[in-house]
Amino acid sequence: MNIPSDIQICNATASNWRRLNAKSQGKLTSRANKTLSERKVIAAGYGRTAKAKAWLAMAQDMEGTVEEVMSELCRKALAEPSAVSGDVLGFVYQSLRTEGERNRAGIYYTHEAVTKRMLQGVYIKAGERFLDPCCGSGAFLLGVEAENPESLYGFDADPIAVMIARTNLRIKYHNCDFTPNIYCTDFLSMEDVPQAQYDYIYTNPPWGTDKMRLYVCPPLRSHEKASMFLYRALQWIKPEGHLNFLLPTSLFKVKTHADIRSYLLHNTRIEDIIRFDRRFDGVFTDFVSIRLRPGGSGEQHYDVHDGCIQERIDITSVTAAMTDIPLEPVNPLSLSIIDKMERLRYDDLSHSRWALGIVTGNNKEKLKSSPNPMLEPVYSGKQVYPFVMKPATYYVRFSPEEFQQCAKEELYRAPEKLVYRFIANRPVVAYDDGRNLCLNSANVIIPDVKGCSVKSAAALLNSSLYGFYYSAICKDIKVLKSQLGRLPFPQLTTKQDEALASIVDGARAYGFNQALQHQLNNYVYSLFGISETERKHIEKQQNR
Repeated sequence: MNIPSDIQICNATASNWRRLNAKSQGKLTSRANKTLSERKVIAAGYGRTAKAKAWLAMAQDMEGTVEEVMSELCRKALAEPSAVSGDVLGFVYQSLRTEGERNRAGIYYTHEAVTKRMLQGVYIKAGERFLDPCCGSGAFLLGVEAENPESLYGFDADPIAVMIARTNLRIKYHNCDFTPNIYCTDFLSMEDVPQAQYDYIYTNPPWGTDKMRLYVCPPLRSHEKASMFLYRALQWIKPEGHLNFLLPTSLFKVKTHADIRSYLLHNTRIEDIIRFDRRFDGVFTDFVSIRLRPGGSGEQHYDVHDGCIQERIDITSVTAAMTDIPLEPVNPLSLSIIDKMERLRYDDLSHSRWALGIVTGNNKEKLKSSPNPMLEPVYSGKQVYPFVMKPATYYVRFSPEEFQQCAKEELYRAPEKLVYRFIANRPVVAYDDGRNLCLNSANVIIPDVKGCSVKSAAALLNSSLYGFYYSAICKDIKVLKSQLGRLPFPQLTTKQDEALASIVDGARAYGFNQALQHQLNNYVYSLFGISETERKHIEKQQNR
């Protein structure tokens, strides 16, 4: 690949573009991008067989478009079924497509060893219906055993893949007189749920965000295609049906995908999860299969298989509130602590008043490093510490109409408010009674919690117990309003509220030293009945 001399990029970027064999078209000004790669990746798992190599070599010697080549190969395969084994045609088709095409579509065909493991023990009896809603070349349809091939259904938006899947089924069931029920259609765009629903829906859906917003799926805000396929499949499955989906592990870990996790926890019964140690060619994401059935109450009991190891996962209704689907057992001590906090939940911050910090739109012009009579201090997340704000390093003229983002002035000027650090893995909260301004790295809460003063809310949020709970429900490095609003607050007596406020006053007057932190933690632990063993567990987790 020749990179134009007038393109200014670093050597690492240039090297990556050459490796991906991407076309510059005079626009090579950013980091190398796999979606533009012209490289073709041979699926190593398939390519080890002599038949696969022979069919690929035949395809590479043929002239014409990919569609024309694959159409001719399908005709050859139907004429001589014994020359084909497994999904060789799918392997050839994948190998003819560029890495960029496959990456843009989020499509990586499923290896036979994976489908075999997922389909273990499945047999489709007469009268039952099996569906793969994004069947590709038909890996699951080929792998499942069925009494009648007319019980097998497949959808895919790729007409070439549909042609291959139909060919594969006709070859496998060459002694049967039937027309494969495989259709070229986009499952996510199909409006009507069929009256005759399916007994089994097994698939490896496309992974990646629906960036063009082509599909509407109201319960899911992430726009993740794999999540949308799973949600829609649950509308198509029979009440006692079985689903099995191959999914990236990110859906079980990343906060963005909490929507589908929460939906599954409360609307399905998870039966088991299998962790696979292989990856798709050209992809660096680990993946798992999740087998589940419709109907759920929040509590889950399932097995996770990882090689030869099998572990039982038990999710209580308390753990389900964390919107996690663990791939390893949750520590019993963690569950005990969360359960104690939830049992004493009296109120929360969800109905408090909130404000984002100011976005000036031009910090270089509008933020000044020296004070003058026309300016006032403005605080960033760097100045936010437990109970106090360190001296401001910038000053600003408060002109809301000139800012890119600004909350109502009354929120910044509240007689009492809390300012919390936005970039953090747990709450770090300052108490402010100076009506101060803050930038967008430091956001505002005006707590409205029954029986709890603003100072006491600050004390609870800065305690190790609340830091532990927050880390359990949020895996992000940002402190989010939605997660803060879920933290449980206990019913405080007047004496307890005054005791917490007194600790805050001490921290503001003398500094929040280790002794005061210890005093605060012990007092908050006592409010929730946290045992000594549980306290040590919390401190260990907080110090990791």
